[in-house]
Amino acid sequence: MKIRPAKHLIAAAGTVFLALSVPAWAADYYVDQGHPNASDNNPGTEARPWRSLYRAAQASLQPGDTVYVKAGTYDASQGGNWAGAAIKVPSGAPGKPVTFKSLPAHAAVLDSRGASPAIGVNRGGHVVIDGFVIPNPGARGISIFGEPGMPVRDVVIQNNIIYGTYTAGFDNTEGIRLENAEQILVRNNKIYNSSNDNRTWNAAAVKTYKTKHVTIEHNEMFDVVSGVMEKEASSYMTIRNNRIYDCRYGFVLSNQNGGVTEAVKFHNNIVQCNSGFETVSQASAEMRDVHVYNNTFAGYTSQGANANRHGQAFYIYNNIFHRTSSSVSNADFYTQTGDTGQVKLMDYNLYSRNPKMVIGLWSLDRTYNSLAAWQAAGHRLDANSLLADPKFVNAAAGDFRLAAGSPALMAGRDSSGKAVNIGAYALGNEVIGLLPAAGKEDAPPSPPRLLKAQ
Repeated sequence: MKIRPAKHLIAAAGTVFLALSVPAWAADYYVDQGHPNASDNNPGTEARPWRSLYRAAQASLQPGDTVYVKAGTYDASQGGNWAGAAIKVPSGAPGKPVTFKSLPAHAAVLDSRGASPAIGVNRGGHVVIDGFVIPNPGARGISIFGEPGMPVRDVVIQNNIIYGTYTAGFDNTEGIRLENAEQILVRNNKIYNSSNDNRTWNAAAVKTYKTKHVTIEHNEMFDVVSGVMEKEASSYMTIRNNRIYDCRYGFVLSNQNGGVTEAVKFHNNIVQCNSGFETVSQASAEMRDVHVYNNTFAGYTSQGANANRHGQAFYIYNNIFHRTSSSVSNADFYTQTGDTGQVKLMDYNLYSRNPKMVIGLWSLDRTYNSLAAWQAAGHRLDANSLLADPKFVNAAAGDFRLAAGSPALMAGRDSSGKAVNIGAYALGNEVIGLLPAAGKEDAPPSPPRLLKAQ
């Protein structure tokens, strides 16, 4: 076990001050089943590490502590249930999370033997889950479950690889599930091969229920039914800079059971799915303040985006709708109601083919088969939108950056009216999908130097 200064020490003018002049320490522990001296009776030092993750999860960890898990395949099949993880990470404190981290990244494999979830948080919070591989976990890989009125708070899930989640029929399955949780960051994970028998949108890479202040960013999601699904009554949700492909639905914004889903931002994503943005809700479930902007929807065959039957205040702008097929089964865009009143802004989009727009799909079915007809229809939508080849750098190779001469360059507008690019690369230098390798973050900290209170 290594001891290091807690992160809340304050440095000023080259002098280290410790709160109340009393040292506050955070500890590093090690799990290393390949070490010849590994034992769950050990103190968890690097020289005398623990053998199992169960031992680490049951240890008296303190806020700020880190558990480094070295290379190996670790049992994560005992003590969990459909909601509760087998490895329940203990809670930290605000600003001092308890961290479970594979060292190096992706060296530690969590084997739940189909008895999912492998690792997660039940109640509490202030936790970091970093860098694990979770293969074929059953219905879900990582779970964050709070209780109504007692949400899990402040969790970071990053750098993990999760694949092979599955359940029978049309039931819920997901790589990462967040329920009754707040202040959650899901970042830089690779999630793939998530399915159920009926291939319904309940099979998702990431799913949320009753969450607040969730950010899902820089993930790669593929070979899934749904990339991200918000299923019930979440608010202040941001989904950005993700690469989502080989799927039926990119983002499903749903609501049910009389809840309110609001303040959702879906932007700077590259989505290559049959349906780019799908939204649906029950009659008693409201949906409002939804922003879909600066995305690149490529190769869809069902729809680019739609507005909700029970929604209020949808904003759809600066998106590239790059349909390669000559036809689309639903529409490039449609409403479920007989008017467009809920769409407060739809403009500065670029369509690579003349779009099919439908007002009141499956009811009124008022259809427009060109951008010009749509613009002339009197809905005051897409007035400044374009019909043009977006001129990607190399769409066939998955490079959706804008090439020189693209009509999307500086043809969009941000919320302040400033010119930006249309599509996922609004500024031109965004990282879409996984972030570059963490590098030094995979190494344990250096031993602490002697610190003196001044």
